[in-house]
Amino acid sequence: MYIVLTGKIELRTAPPDGGYKPNTIGTLIGGDSLGEEGIYKVGPVLRKDSAYAEEDSYLMELSKEILVKAKETMEVEGLGMDWFTLNNNIKRQYL
Repeated sequence: MYIVLTGKIELRTAPPDGGYKPNTIGTLIGGDSLGEEGIYKVGPVLRKDSAYAEEDSYLMELSKEILVKAKETMEVEGLGMDWFTLNNNIKRQYL
């Protein structure tokens, strides 16, 4: 999973007619995320879309392992409700 820190990312999918011009399906800016399916799906994830930086952009990668560690740490520190909020925000982007 990636969080866009700054910049502009365009999401594209292959043209349905087999042509050469990809279809733009969305634009992401700072605070948006992509790749959430990699966190919640079990096993390999087939990527359907591609992401292209439209300008200088910085992204932060969050792996499944990092999120598991964050959950464990937050629970030990008594921050279970904060984990609940974070997890729901990630799922909302995915669903």
